[in-house]
Amino acid sequence: MSLDFAGATTRPPAPKRGMSSPGCYAAEFSDCDGGPCNREHYVSKSMLELFGAQFEVSGASWADVPRRASPKTLWAPVLCERHNTALSPVDQAGVALFQAFRDYHCGKDGDDLVLDGDMLERWPLKAAAGLISSGHALWKEGASAPRPKLPRELAEILFDETDMPEGCGLQCVASGSALPRSFLLVHPLTHPSEHERAGVLYAAVCGLLGTPFMTCIEPLPPLRERVWRRPAGLLFGSRRVTLNWRRSDSTEWITLLVPRGMGGAI
Repeated sequence: MSLDFAGATTRPPAPKRGMSSPGCYAAEFSDCDGGPCNREHYVSKSMLELFGAQFEVSGASWADVPRRASPKTLWAPVLCERHNTALSPVDQAGVALFQAFRDYHCGKDGDDLVLDGDMLERWPLKAAAGLISSGHALWKEGASAPRPKLPRELAEILFDETDMPEGCGLQCVASGSALPRSFLLVHPLTHPSEHERAGVLYAAVCGLLGTPFMTCIEPLPPLRERVWRRPAGLLFGSRRVTLNWRRSDSTEWITLLVPRGMGGAI
């Protein structure tokens, strides 16, 4: 199965509209459809539906302890329809990898998968941008922030207005990491209160069934854990997931040591 999206872009199709929709976090590009924001599922709706009609959520400002939710309720009006549609390849890539992991943990074998790495690495950023723009993101240690800041560079990267900075992008992190996780599948990482850019997002962690991934938009300080940047692919069980990148020097494949039916480690 291939979801390579060769030449895909998340920039809305030309011509530029010259309009801004109130509440759309991409409004500063003046390329909205001018209409109201629609229901943006910051965690992809088709991914949420894999959990069933109802599930428990924690890690949001309204769910500091586990609360019941559903795909129909986990959304926020933070994107106009034009910008929401432009992110469809990002959702498709994220859902495809999640589905492959889910099948593996359920004991199902599947065909090899080819994904567009540039679309996949935007998925944590899309989820984090929705969380922050909706006001549902959590500040450090569970305290709700008044409004964490969504950096302009995140929106520029997300909508293909600029390239990912050198040394940034998707990182696969070894197990044992102290990186936070949540049942929202993604956790925005913001600079601490003593930092000059306090509250500004610099990375987003995504935990797919116990396997931690991170997309950073600023160079990270050295971590104790081993980190693989933009790997050539992932191996788990009999599954082989090839990641195609516009620019990456990596030829390394990562073997995920995750027992079936369990979360696990790299």
